[in-house]
Amino acid sequence: MSIVFFSSRRKFDFSNDTLDIGNWWDWRREQLNRFLYLKIYQIGGSRFPDFYQYHLKYYQSSQPGAEEQVFHKYLWDLLTEDLSRLKLKSPYAKGNAGILGMREVLNVAIGYLESIDRWNNSETKESIIIRQQMENAELEARCKQLVNELKEARRLETSDYMVIADGYLDTFLDLMLQLQDLTLPDGKELVFSQTQAAWMKMICKHFKEGDKAVKLNSIARYFPADKRNPGVKHAAIKEKFKLFQIKNTAKRS
Repeated sequence: MSIVFFSSRRKFDFSNDTLDIGNWWDWRREQLNRFLYLKIYQIGGSRFPDFYQYHLKYYQSSQPGAEEQVFHKYLWDLLTEDLSRLKLKSPYAKGNAGILGMREVLNVAIGYLESIDRWNNSETKESIIIRQQMENAELEARCKQLVNELKEARRLETSDYMVIADGYLDTFLDLMLQLQDLTLPDGKELVFSQTQAAWMKMICKHFKEGDKAVKLNSIARYFPADKRNPGVKHAAIKEKFKLFQIKNTAKRS
C-alpha cells in the first residue's frame, strides 16, 4: 500500500539529497515502510514538511482523485505507531543508542502533521468523544434557547386585527406618516425605523380595513424609501382623507 503514497527511489539513483524512499540498488517493495522510517530519521524533523509536500504531490499526481486527507491519515497512523513502538524500548539498553534521537524526529514530524490537520485525523478516540459531547451540549443549550424564544414569540402572536373604518385606510396611513415626523423636546424622533418597510409590514400584519386585508403593494406608494427623492411611483395622501392633525402640545408648567 505504501507504494501508492510514496515515491520510491529509482535503481542506480545516486543522489545524496533525494526525498525518494529506498536505496539505489535493488530492494523489495514490501520493505518500503522500513525505508520510509529510515528516510525520515535521515532527513530529520526540520525537513519533514518538505518530505510531506513532496510525497503528497507524488500521491496526488499518480492517483486520480487522490485526497490529502487520506494521505495525511495514512502517514499519521504510520508515525504514531512507530513512536509507540519506540517508547516501549529503553534507550539505555544495548543496541538502542539512537532511540532518543528517533523519538525526537518522530515527535517533530507528528507535531507538523497536527499543525496542518484539517480533518481531525490526529484526534484520539477519547478526545473525539469529549468533543462530540461538548458539541451535543452546545446544541442542546441552543435548542433550549430557541424553544424559549419561540414560546416568547408565540405569546406575542395574535389572530386578531385592529380594524380601520371601511373607506378610511388612507386617513389611518396619514396618521402613520405624521407619527414619523414628530420630534421630542430634545430634538429626537418620537418613533424611528431604519426603513419604511417596517411601517408597511406592521400595518399589513395587524390592521384590516373593514373586513378586507391591507395589501403591501397597495400602500407601498405612500411609503417611499427615500422621502427626499420619492420617485415617480410615490403618491401623496389626498387632502380629503387628511381628517386629523397630530400636534405637539404646549409644555405644562
